[in-house]
Amino acid sequence: MKTWRAKSRIWLRRTRNWLRKRWLPLMITALGALLLGLVTWMSTAVLAAIGGDTSSARSATVGDSFGGTVGPILSFAALMATIILAAIVQPRREDRAREARLDEKAREDESRSAARDAERAASRAEQVVAWMAETYAEFDGGTTRPVDDGQLGVMVSNTSGSVVFTMDFVTTAKSPGEAGVKRNREALVPPGTWFFPLVGDPDDRDAPLGWRLPVPVDTSGLPTVRFEDTRPQQGALPLHAAAMRTFGVRPHLPTVGKPHYRLDEIRYSLHAQRWSRDESGKVKKQDEPWPAEVEAEFAAAEALIRPSDTTERTIATLISTTMAAISGDPNAYEAKYTLFPAVRDYVPGVVAVSRNRATGLYLHLTNDPAGPLLRVAGNRFGEYPEVVQYYERFVRGKYSAMVVDGLVPEISDKLMALLTDVITASLPGAAFPPQASDWFDGGRLSPRWPEALGRLVALAQQERRARNGDRR
Repeated sequence: MKTWRAKSRIWLRRTRNWLRKRWLPLMITALGALLLGLVTWMSTAVLAAIGGDTSSARSATVGDSFGGTVGPILSFAALMATIILAAIVQPRREDRAREARLDEKAREDESRSAARDAERAASRAEQVVAWMAETYAEFDGGTTRPVDDGQLGVMVSNTSGSVVFTMDFVTTAKSPGEAGVKRNREALVPPGTWFFPLVGDPDDRDAPLGWRLPVPVDTSGLPTVRFEDTRPQQGALPLHAAAMRTFGVRPHLPTVGKPHYRLDEIRYSLHAQRWSRDESGKVKKQDEPWPAEVEAEFAAAEALIRPSDTTERTIATLISTTMAAISGDPNAYEAKYTLFPAVRDYVPGVVAVSRNRATGLYLHLTNDPAGPLLRVAGNRFGEYPEVVQYYERFVRGKYSAMVVDGLVPEISDKLMALLTDVITASLPGAAFPPQASDWFDGGRLSPRWPEALGRLVALAQQERRARNGDRR
């Protein structure tokens, strides 16, 4: 039975194919036969009319002739039309219905595939996580030493298995009394866990924060990062090869008496799709670009050249040597925001010295830690000094906005003008600002350095006396 049905389907399919190819000649043949019958009948009728034979018998003969001729032709035409409709038109309807079902199924499959792709893309995007982190302890062999002021930065975990491109960080400072936004853009973040350190002193409002090159995070045990030793070198330049230091890293949380930063949002591109994650951790597609002014900040951050560890060590060595020469304490550099009285007249007019966490060297004009003082600072590209400012009052890294109790702009402007002249006279041919290494001569700190500082201090004291009405 199955064999007979199979053969029948084969025969029917072959018949349909044959008819589809030959239905037009068949229809022409049928129409031709019909036309022939009509011509025959008409000829007979005309001849009868011409001959004058209008009898009933003649008419009956013509009718029989016409009927006998046309009847089979019409029957054959009807049969052929039925066969053609059955073999061609109906299968075409079935084919169209089948094609419609296939198209619908293809659309459903495509929709399900797109949904699965979107779900997989969202799942991969959720595998990119970032948070504020800080170093808290140094691991040296079997010894663990706590770190008072840990290295602050952003930690990024990328377990998507793909490179993330154009990652934007938006961090907000939550320090008491002031809030600021710091933005950064990284061109790419490879798979793995990375730490992006912030450069600068978060306590110092006038010390700009920047970003250093990322370092990988070792997550095989306690999360740790390794930095090149940027502490000052004892002795003279050139710098010798630096050792690596290992630090434990943990999430950055609010701490009493310390600045706190929060990561508000990250945006990144993964497989040509832009994503964002807000402070609550929610991930979503992000097709809306940043506002023009914000995009300009991100573009500027991406274009900046990152500082090297060597430039940081050179500045640290300059500051350390200066503090040791003023205070007589070779370890003065290790203590931040600690006042060290001057034991020698290395820089005339300087009564004490201190520093911040970054490149700020504070030259105190009295024994009062709260000021007045000169802030001498460089930048993360090894240029020192870049700025000299005069403060009437100084409070643990934050300065009052009042002129009499904080930064004194008119004196600071005169100091900056003098700084240009001092560098021109002390370092002929040097650019402004000069490199920190320019103040070393034959590897040793040049006597031109304390002379330059002395001229700046003398001007600050003169302007301070004039400001306070002291004409002595």
